[in-house]
Amino acid sequence: MKGPMALKTVDNEASTGLHPWYPSFLRRNPPKHLPSPRLRQVRPSHSSTGLRPWSSAKADKRREKPFFSLVLALCIFHCPFASSSSWAGIVVQACFSPKGNCSSHIIRELQGAEREILVAVYAFTSREIAWALVQAKQRGINVQVLLDQEFDRESKYSKGSFLKKQGLKVRRASGLSKGNKKRGLMHQKFVVIDSRIVLTGSYNWTASAEKFNHENLLLFRDAGPLAKEYRQQFFRLWEKGR
Repeated sequence: MKGPMALKTVDNEASTGLHPWYPSFLRRNPPKHLPSPRLRQVRPSHSSTGLRPWSSAKADKRREKPFFSLVLALCIFHCPFASSSSWAGIVVQACFSPKGNCSSHIIRELQGAEREILVAVYAFTSREIAWALVQAKQRGINVQVLLDQEFDRESKYSKGSFLKKQGLKVRRASGLSKGNKKRGLMHQKFVVIDSRIVLTGSYNWTASAEKFNHENLLLFRDAGPLAKEYRQQFFRLWEKGR
Protein backbone atom coordinates (compact mmCIF):
# COMPACT_ATOMS: atom_id res chain seq x y z
CA MET A 1 0.00 0.00 0.00
CA LYS A 2 1.22 3.45 -0.62
CA GLY A 3 -0.06 3.65 2.92
CA PRO A 4 -2.98 5.39 4.42
CA MET A 5 -1.05 8.53 3.60
CA ALA A 6 1.53 8.54 0.86
CA LEU A 7 4.89 9.67 2.20
CA LYS A 8 7.14 11.65 -0.12
CA THR A 9 10.37 13.41 0.73
CA VAL A 10 11.03 16.98 -0.36
CA ASP A 11 14.31 18.78 -0.91
CA ASN A 12 13.35 22.17 0.46
CA GLU A 13 11.79 22.04 3.91
CA ALA A 14 11.83 25.81 4.19
CA SER A 15 9.45 26.18 1.26
CA THR A 16 6.61 24.50 3.17
CA GLY A 17 7.61 24.90 6.79
CA LEU A 18 6.75 21.21 7.22
CA HIS A 19 8.93 18.23 7.94
CA PRO A 20 9.70 16.05 4.88
CA TRP A 21 7.78 13.16 6.50
CA TYR A 22 4.48 15.03 6.33
CA PRO A 23 2.14 13.41 3.77
CA SER A 24 2.20 15.13 0.42
CA PHE A 25 -1.40 16.38 0.55
CA LEU A 26 -0.73 18.13 3.88
CA ARG A 27 2.32 19.88 2.48
CA ARG A 28 0.12 21.27 -0.28
CA ASN A 29 -2.61 22.23 2.22
CA PRO A 30 -0.84 22.60 5.58
CA PRO A 31 -3.21 22.70 8.58
CA LYS A 32 -2.99 26.04 10.36
CA HIS A 33 -3.19 24.55 13.85
CA LEU A 34 -0.13 22.30 13.43
CA PRO A 35 3.12 24.23 13.99
CA SER A 36 6.20 23.43 11.99
CA PRO A 37 7.93 20.71 14.00
CA ARG A 38 11.30 21.89 15.22
CA LEU A 39 12.49 19.29 17.69
CA ARG A 40 15.41 19.78 20.00
CA GLN A 41 17.22 17.08 21.86
CA VAL A 42 17.68 17.68 25.58
CA ARG A 43 19.90 15.24 27.48
CA PRO A 44 20.76 15.49 31.20
CA SER A 45 24.40 15.97 31.96
CA HIS A 46 26.58 13.31 33.51
CA SER A 47 27.13 15.44 36.63
CA SER A 48 23.44 16.12 37.24
CA THR A 49 22.32 12.50 36.98
CA GLY A 50 25.29 10.62 38.34
CA LEU A 51 24.83 8.19 35.45
CA ARG A 52 27.39 7.29 32.89
CA PRO A 53 26.64 8.76 29.44
CA TRP A 54 25.29 5.98 27.21
CA SER A 55 27.06 7.23 24.08
CA SER A 56 29.41 9.86 22.78
CA ALA A 57 28.27 13.23 21.48
CA LYS A 58 29.42 12.24 18.01
CA ALA A 59 27.31 9.08 18.09
CA ASP A 60 24.34 11.11 19.41
CA LYS A 61 24.58 13.45 16.44
CA ARG A 62 24.48 10.53 14.03
CA ARG A 63 21.43 9.07 15.75
CA GLU A 64 19.53 12.31 16.23
CA LYS A 65 18.11 12.83 12.74
CA PRO A 66 16.62 9.36 12.04
CA PHE A 67 15.49 8.99 15.65
CA PHE A 68 13.53 12.23 15.75
CA SER A 69 12.17 11.65 12.26
CA LEU A 70 10.74 8.39 13.57
CA VAL A 71 9.27 10.06 16.67
CA LEU A 72 7.74 12.79 14.51
CA ALA A 73 6.18 10.23 12.16
CA LEU A 74 4.68 8.34 15.09
CA CYS A 75 3.22 11.55 16.54
CA ILE A 76 1.74 12.60 13.20
CA PHE A 77 0.21 9.26 12.28
CA HIS A 78 -0.61 7.68 15.61
CA CYS A 79 -1.92 10.47 17.82
CA PRO A 80 -4.74 11.78 15.57
CA PHE A 81 -5.91 8.23 14.80
CA ALA A 82 -6.45 7.15 18.40
CA SER A 83 -10.16 7.90 18.10
CA SER A 84 -12.66 9.54 15.81
CA SER A 85 -11.36 13.06 15.31
CA SER A 86 -11.09 15.93 12.89
CA TRP A 87 -7.59 16.65 11.61
CA ALA A 88 -6.98 19.11 8.80
CA GLY A 89 -10.66 18.75 7.91
CA ILE A 90 -10.52 14.94 7.73
CA VAL A 91 -12.73 12.85 10.02
CA VAL A 92 -11.12 9.53 10.94
CA GLN A 93 -12.63 6.42 12.51
CA ALA A 94 -11.06 3.04 13.28
CA CYS A 95 -12.57 -0.45 13.41
CA PHE A 96 -10.85 -3.62 14.60
CA SER A 97 -11.68 -7.27 14.03
CA PRO A 98 -12.45 -9.97 14.91
CA LYS A 99 -16.00 -9.24 16.04
CA GLY A 100 -15.67 -5.54 15.35
CA ASN A 101 -18.47 -5.67 12.75
CA CYS A 102 -16.21 -3.88 10.26
CA SER A 103 -18.20 -5.18 7.30
CA SER A 104 -21.23 -3.18 8.45
CA HIS A 105 -19.18 0.04 8.24
CA ILE A 106 -18.14 -0.82 4.68
CA ILE A 107 -21.71 -1.63 3.65
CA ARG A 108 -23.04 1.58 5.22
CA GLU A 109 -20.61 3.71 3.23
CA LEU A 110 -21.34 1.82 0.00
CA GLN A 111 -25.07 2.36 0.53
CA GLY A 112 -24.46 6.09 0.89
CA ALA A 113 -22.50 6.43 -2.36
CA GLU A 114 -23.91 8.93 -4.84
CA ARG A 115 -21.66 8.77 -7.91
CA GLU A 116 -18.69 6.41 -7.82
CA ILE A 117 -17.23 3.41 -5.97
CA LEU A 118 -13.67 2.26 -6.72
CA VAL A 119 -12.64 -0.98 -5.02
CA ALA A 120 -9.16 -2.49 -4.93
CA VAL A 121 -9.01 -5.49 -2.61
CA TYR A 122 -6.83 -8.58 -2.54
CA ALA A 123 -9.35 -11.12 -1.19
CA PHE A 124 -13.08 -10.56 -1.70
CA THR A 125 -15.41 -13.36 -0.57
CA SER A 126 -18.03 -11.46 1.46
CA ARG A 127 -21.52 -12.10 0.10
CA GLU A 128 -23.02 -9.15 1.99
CA ILE A 129 -20.52 -6.62 0.64
CA ALA A 130 -20.85 -8.08 -2.87
CA TRP A 131 -24.62 -7.51 -2.80
CA ALA A 132 -24.11 -3.97 -1.52
CA LEU A 133 -22.01 -3.28 -4.62
CA VAL A 134 -24.66 -4.84 -6.88
CA GLN A 135 -27.33 -2.66 -5.30
CA ALA A 136 -25.15 0.41 -5.81
CA LYS A 137 -24.82 -0.48 -9.49
CA GLN A 138 -28.61 -0.81 -9.70
CA ARG A 139 -28.94 2.74 -8.29
CA GLY A 140 -26.85 4.03 -11.19
CA ILE A 141 -23.54 4.30 -9.32
CA ASN A 142 -20.35 3.71 -11.31
CA VAL A 143 -18.78 0.67 -9.60
CA GLN A 144 -15.33 -0.65 -10.55
CA VAL A 145 -13.71 -3.58 -8.75
CA LEU A 146 -10.06 -4.60 -8.98
CA LEU A 147 -9.03 -7.98 -7.55
CA ASP A 148 -5.85 -10.00 -7.25
CA GLN A 149 -5.58 -12.24 -10.28
CA GLU A 150 -4.20 -15.28 -8.47
CA PHE A 151 -6.63 -15.22 -5.54
CA ASP A 152 -9.66 -14.64 -7.75
CA ARG A 153 -8.61 -17.50 -10.03
CA GLU A 154 -7.84 -20.02 -7.29
CA SER A 155 -10.53 -19.31 -4.68
CA LYS A 156 -13.97 -20.71 -5.44
CA TYR A 157 -15.42 -18.21 -2.97
CA SER A 158 -13.99 -15.12 -4.67
CA LYS A 159 -16.72 -12.77 -5.90
CA GLY A 160 -15.08 -11.66 -9.15
CA SER A 161 -17.17 -13.84 -11.47
CA PHE A 162 -20.37 -13.13 -9.54
CA LEU A 163 -19.89 -9.36 -9.76
CA LYS A 164 -19.10 -9.52 -13.45
CA LYS A 165 -22.27 -11.50 -14.12
CA GLN A 166 -24.21 -8.78 -12.33
CA GLY A 167 -22.90 -6.21 -14.81
CA LEU A 168 -20.17 -4.61 -12.67
CA LYS A 169 -16.81 -3.61 -14.15
CA VAL A 170 -14.27 -6.11 -12.81
CA ARG A 171 -10.57 -6.52 -13.55
CA ARG A 172 -7.79 -8.65 -12.12
CA ALA A 173 -4.20 -7.52 -11.61
CA SER A 174 -0.92 -8.88 -10.28
CA GLY A 175 2.22 -7.43 -8.78
CA LEU A 176 5.59 -7.18 -10.50
CA SER A 177 7.35 -10.18 -12.00
CA LYS A 178 9.42 -12.22 -9.54
CA GLY A 179 11.02 -14.39 -12.22
CA ASN A 180 10.31 -18.06 -12.97
CA LYS A 181 6.89 -17.04 -14.33
CA LYS A 182 5.82 -15.90 -10.85
CA ARG A 183 4.43 -12.49 -10.03
CA GLY A 184 3.75 -10.50 -6.90
CA LEU A 185 0.27 -9.79 -5.57
CA MET A 186 -2.25 -7.02 -6.03
CA HIS A 187 -2.34 -6.74 -2.24
CA GLN A 188 -4.26 -3.48 -1.84
CA LYS A 189 -7.30 -3.23 0.42
CA PHE A 190 -9.09 0.05 -0.13
CA VAL A 191 -12.21 1.65 -1.54
CA VAL A 192 -12.71 5.26 -2.67
CA ILE A 193 -16.26 6.61 -2.62
CA ASP A 194 -17.36 9.80 -4.41
CA SER A 195 -13.77 11.16 -4.35
CA ARG A 196 -14.12 12.10 -0.68
CA ILE A 197 -14.30 8.89 1.39
CA VAL A 198 -11.52 6.32 1.79
CA LEU A 199 -11.62 3.01 3.64
CA THR A 200 -8.34 1.14 3.95
CA GLY A 201 -6.33 -1.09 6.27
CA SER A 202 -5.31 -4.71 6.65
CA TYR A 203 -8.96 -5.85 6.46
CA ASN A 204 -9.73 -8.07 3.45
CA TRP A 205 -13.37 -8.39 2.46
CA THR A 206 -13.71 -11.94 3.74
CA ALA A 207 -15.49 -13.90 6.47
CA SER A 208 -12.11 -14.77 7.99
CA ALA A 209 -11.18 -11.10 8.35
CA GLU A 210 -14.55 -10.40 9.99
CA LYS A 211 -14.74 -13.37 12.36
CA PHE A 212 -11.27 -14.75 13.04
CA ASN A 213 -8.36 -12.52 12.02
CA HIS A 214 -6.92 -9.58 13.91
CA GLU A 215 -7.38 -6.79 11.35
CA ASN A 216 -7.84 -3.04 11.21
CA LEU A 217 -10.00 -0.79 9.05
CA LEU A 218 -9.61 2.99 8.85
CA LEU A 219 -12.41 5.21 7.55
CA PHE A 220 -11.56 8.72 6.28
CA ARG A 221 -14.45 11.10 5.59
CA ASP A 222 -14.22 14.54 3.98
CA ALA A 223 -10.82 13.40 2.77
CA GLY A 224 -10.71 14.96 -0.70
CA PRO A 225 -6.89 15.30 -1.00
CA LEU A 226 -6.29 11.80 0.37
CA ALA A 227 -9.06 10.33 -1.81
CA LYS A 228 -7.47 11.97 -4.85
CA GLU A 229 -4.19 10.12 -4.28
CA TYR A 230 -5.94 6.79 -3.71
CA ARG A 231 -8.07 7.38 -6.79
CA GLN A 232 -4.98 8.02 -8.90
CA GLN A 233 -3.40 4.83 -7.60
CA PHE A 234 -6.57 2.89 -8.38
CA PHE A 235 -6.57 3.93 -12.03
CA ARG A 236 -2.86 3.17 -12.38
CA LEU A 237 -3.61 -0.37 -11.25
CA TRP A 238 -6.82 -0.51 -13.29
CA GLU A 239 -4.91 0.17 -16.50
CA LYS A 240 -2.63 -2.78 -15.72
CA GLY A 241 -5.55 -5.12 -14.98
CA ARG A 242 -7.46 -7.29 -17.38
